[in-house]
Amino acid sequence: TGVNYESVEVSPRNLQVKLEDEETKKFPIVPKTTGTVRDGYTLGEIQAVPEMVSIRGPKSVIDSISKVEASVSVSGLSEDVVTKSELVLYDSDNNVIDQSLLANNLGTEGVSVSVQVLETKSVKVEFDTSQITAADGYSVSDIKYEPDHVNVTGRAEELKKISVPASALNMSGLTSKTEKVVDITDYLPEDISLTDENAGSVVVTVGIDKDGTKSYDISMGAIKVNNLANGLSLSYESADVLEIQIR
Repeated sequence: TGVNYESVEVSPRNLQVKLEDEETKKFPIVPKTTGTVRDGYTLGEIQAVPEMVSIRGPKSVIDSISKVEASVSVSGLSEDVVTKSELVLYDSDNNVIDQSLLANNLGTEGVSVSVQVLETKSVKVEFDTSQITAADGYSVSDIKYEPDHVNVTGRAEELKKISVPASALNMSGLTSKTEKVVDITDYLPEDISLTDENAGSVVVTVGIDKDGTKSYDISMGAIKVNNLANGLSLSYESADVLEIQIR
């Protein structure tokens, strides 16, 4: 009130508008995590909720989308969570795409990432050795496992040991120390896996004594060498332990 306008000017006088076809495409949402879970735990299944998204916008922008990602932090987690996230769009050069001209079908719920957290622990490996027998005139002195514990991942709160059945060690008529490699992967409980999938091999060593004798393993480092001339050194072709028998 009380102000008179004599003229109004607009600068620039013309506004250019680029028009192009609109396009809608569906993209899988790639879940991503940052950080590390609490010690003694490991990440299990990671899933975007929902797993797909429909994105609508200018055809040139839609066609440039190479990846759709949803990221959450898992720092310090020790239990399963479902966490809200934001969509980030990338082109083929891994550059972030501006979403101001785009729309999606996520609505008010948006996107979340479901994170499964599994326990890791070291458990004992136990074999049923009932099918290991020595030949007549011999006896089984001892049975050793290496390793005798393995690290597993899963719902392992109540898991205390991994039991391997007798069929894995069907060895009869033994007359000397015998080694056998057993893959324990097939004997893991359901929903339990090895933390290192390549660490399933256990070496089982069966010691055999002939009646009236006793076998002992001696490491090469325990052998004492006396009176070795100056300027000479002694080495062994094998680093394996030496088995001796005392009658």
